[in-house]
Amino acid sequence: MVVWTLRVAALLTVGYVVFWWCLGTTQADFAVYLRGARHVLHGHALYAGGTPTTRFTYPPFGAFLFTPLGVLPVHLAQLVWGLVTLTLLYAVVRITRQRLGEVGASPRWLPGALLLLAPVIALEPIEHAFQLGQVDIALAALCLYDLGPSRLGRLPKGVLVGVAAAVKLTPFLFVPYLVITRRWRQAAVAVTTFAALGLLGMAAGVHQAVHFWTHLVLNPHRVGHLWSISNQSLTGTVDRWIGHVPSGPGWDLVLVVVAAAGLLLAALAYARAPLAGDVIVGLTALLVSPVSWTHHFVWLVPAVLIFLAWSHRHRGWLAPVGVVALILGLEVLYWVPNGSGWRLHPALWESVVACSYTLVAVLVMVGLVLAVCRPDRSRRTT
Repeated sequence: MVVWTLRVAALLTVGYVVFWWCLGTTQADFAVYLRGARHVLHGHALYAGGTPTTRFTYPPFGAFLFTPLGVLPVHLAQLVWGLVTLTLLYAVVRITRQRLGEVGASPRWLPGALLLLAPVIALEPIEHAFQLGQVDIALAALCLYDLGPSRLGRLPKGVLVGVAAAVKLTPFLFVPYLVITRRWRQAAVAVTTFAALGLLGMAAGVHQAVHFWTHLVLNPHRVGHLWSISNQSLTGTVDRWIGHVPSGPGWDLVLVVVAAAGLLLAALAYARAPLAGDVIVGLTALLVSPVSWTHHFVWLVPAVLIFLAWSHRHRGWLAPVGVVALILGLEVLYWVPNGSGWRLHPALWESVVACSYTLVAVLVMVGLVLAVCRPDRSRRTT
């Protein structure tokens, strides 16, 4: 009876959040998806006009994918997308719980996926993703499922990673991850799927597709102010420190080195705990991307669950403290003024807090490697 009461309470909490954001407001990012879909449906120029907060900035396939919702009234489309996103968030939690055995941690101590939905939605990146109608929860669900041991019917492994990368380019970093972990066939399928969906995106117009892949994909300024504290990529962080967007071969080399280091950490983790490796790659992709808004950091959800379950198995205190610090690190970001002139004369604490997501991501990546590579005392014999 108690369990069912908790489940009903969780459903009511989740339902309230979803219906509030889906029916009570206009979701800014989802409006961008609908704008792209409706431009495709009506034959308008996909990337013309608009402001950084309203123009479509994704690959053409992203607009093509949302065309079924483009024929619906705005709030009905938001509700449908909200329910889809909620289902996929449930999938993220459920898949993570099912795969916790990979990191030597039993999921039995953690509540069921349904009961975890309410506290997970309370995390700032997830709440913000629902508030904006973002797509990143869906992309994380696709990648987590595809990288795990389960298969979706007869669908080849690698297809879902390719789909995620075709919607937003950041998940493409999983392709070299598949290569260095010797899953060559899965990597080839992901690349083939990505290329095929790129061609399918030409249904939005050949000229539009060519314009995106030859010009817009190289212009991160198109999506907004990179110095905003909401941009927690390395590029955004350094922009706030030095007063301008870093660029040139030197900065490109820095990003390549960071990506390579992240992939190396992921490979080390994968040897003992594939789930930890997957999370590390997801976070690395956010760090090296020119723009990673706070609601993109949904990969912190499986990280939190890994640390909690692992800590319970090993009866340590470090992981719970780390989880509390992680959550606080996500919540303190907006203590910093987010105006256009704050970065000209920031206090030291502002400079540190303004990159809290970046710091949290790096610490989580290192923590995951240390956690999974630590000898399991429970298996030692006396």
